Amino acid sequence: MIRSMTGYGKTEHKYSHGNIVVEIKTVNHRFYELSSRMPSSFSFLEDKMRNHINTKVKRGKVNLNIIVEGANGFEKNLHVNKKLAKKYYNAFKKLQRELKIKGDVTMDQLVLLPDIITSRAADYDSERVWPHIKSALDKALDKLTKSRQREGAMLCRDLRKRIKKAETVTNLIKRQAPLVVKSYQQRLREKIKNISSSVKLDQGRLEQEVAIFAKASDITEEITRLKAHLRSFKNLLSSPKEVGRQLDFIAQELFRETNTINSKAQDIKISRNAIKIKEQIEKIREQVQNIE
Repeated sequence: MIRSMTGYGKTEHKYSHGNIVVEIKTVNHRFYELSSRMPSSFSFLEDKMRNHINTKVKRGKVNLNIIVEGANGFEKNLHVNKKLAKKYYNAFKKLQRELKIKGDVTMDQLVLLPDIITSRAADYDSERVWPHIKSALDKALDKLTKSRQREGAMLCRDLRKRIKKAETVTNLIKRQAPLVVKSYQQRLREKIKNISSSVKLDQGRLEQEVAIFAKASDITEEITRLKAHLRSFKNLLSSPKEVGRQLDFIAQELFRETNTINSKAQDIKISRNAIKIKEQIEKIREQVQNIE
């Protein structure tokens, strides 16, 4: 079953110290790309989350938002940078002497300075936090996958209808193609007669002209390839794998073959039908841009 690259999943996971909210949105993109928002104390798990999501989402732009309520349940280590604090203190004292400014440097002032006191996740946090994050991710990914499958099913139904229409019109072109040469031969005969009824018709030259026209306007190979591409496209719609790129390539080939048929056929009926096929293919190309 094909899947859309557009989807949404949100879930909450309760743990003993609070609540984890995970929200995942995906849109179409040529590759797999993740952008995330989460508490800074959990950013050390980002690579792990990226790889885990990639097992379920193979292609598309993923927006991950994680909110951790009651995160104090996961311990943090506070780090005091004493060397930096001394440098700040000495710098203030030197500045006081140079500018002849009176006053004391207080602890309240020092602790507000950048990087004096920082919090770091404890070394064992990964083992404690990851099972909870993973559980929340899995629930959100399950909802996301179902959302993408639902939209993928709608896309699949629409694409099958368009492929069927293209196949029907291709068969009309196939039936019309052999009549083109006969029609040209008849028109050529009539044209020669209209020019001068007294001129004797050179049957050999007439056949030569018809043969040149037949070769130039022959679309047998293009029709064969067009029908083969339509079959391949239809078969891929039933594939359980990620087929978005393959469908996009085939859609381009369908468009190219149809263009060639339109330019070579030199027949108004075939040209009109080729335009009908192109209309379907243009819609198909738009749709496959959103298939994983």
